[in-house]
Amino acid sequence: MTTTATPAMTLISFASYAAILFNGIATIASLFLVDRLGDIDLNEARKDLDRATEGRVEPGSSLKLLLDYGARPNLTYIIIQWLLYLFLGTAFIFLQTLTYVWLREGRVMSIILTALTGTAVIGLLFTSWFNMEFRGRNKAQ
Repeated sequence: MTTTATPAMTLISFASYAAILFNGIATIASLFLVDRLGDIDLNEARKDLDRATEGRVEPGSSLKLLLDYGARPNLTYIIIQWLLYLFLGTAFIFLQTLTYVWLREGRVMSIILTALTGTAVIGLLFTSWFNMEFRGRNKAQ
């Protein structure tokens, strides 16, 4: 089947397949993450370490708390992989949607939706960048 596709339609197709691929990988990575989190009790029971079981624990970050209480060190890599593919999948969904809107809708609607999407993406990136747990600023004392 031979069709002549415009560059915009090719971009929509590429963004669609990329969004499906990256969101699928993010879903699988989240399953690995949940599996690793489920192993925490078992890993902690195997250790012969003296851990605080009463009172307040000052972890510094939730990731450090998970690692201190039995999560495997490769949990960090799974979280990074999951976040990367989640962001890529989301970016391709936005790209696909905006390209479709610019092809099918009028100029005013396209500009409004692009501005709304840009504002949402900038807000998402801003809150992600300044999240202390994933930047590693909150180290335990």
